[in-house]
Amino acid sequence: MTGELLALGANHKTAPLPLREKLALPDGRAARVLRELVEHEAVHEAVAISTCNRTELYLVTADPVEAENVALGILSRQSGLRPPS
Repeated sequence: MTGELLALGANHKTAPLPLREKLALPDGRAARVLRELVEHEAVHEAVAISTCNRTELYLVTADPVEAENVALGILSRQSGLRPPS
């Protein structure tokens, strides 16, 4: 399986604290987000890193645009945020 590596994230330099708090992925939420990501055909593999200062997703995908849309939708839903338009 070939694919591209897509990195998405928010950190203390790119997002204010209230947004980082909503995007945080404690254990249970991280597992749900990762499970939902790899269930989508656009995402072959997924890894999440979430600390007090950052939340990052690394995805292996053949379609980076579709994978980004999927990831942002999942994060929005899990975080209670309005999906990006």
